[in-house]
Amino acid sequence: PSCTAGMLGCMADGVHFQCRFCAARPFQDIPCPGTISVALASCSFPNEPATPYFWDESCELGALGCWADGLHKECRFCEKGV
Repeated sequence: PSCTAGMLGCMADGVHFQCRFCAARPFQDIPCPGTISVALASCSFPNEPATPYFWDESCELGALGCWADGLHKECRFCEKGV
């Protein structure tokens, strides 16, 4: 079933309504999908930012431009405003 605001387990990543907790308590009544598609090594924004960004394995907490998407330390803003 599709997730909407307020449904149990929805918005598990704090960004996407369709990201949902499943199987483990207290979400044991929500079945997990058979296969899951996860984008590795990519930034994830609810709305595409105007500032360019890229994946930078050398990013660390506090480094300029890092944690651009608020989810991944390797997501880094570049060029404008940094």
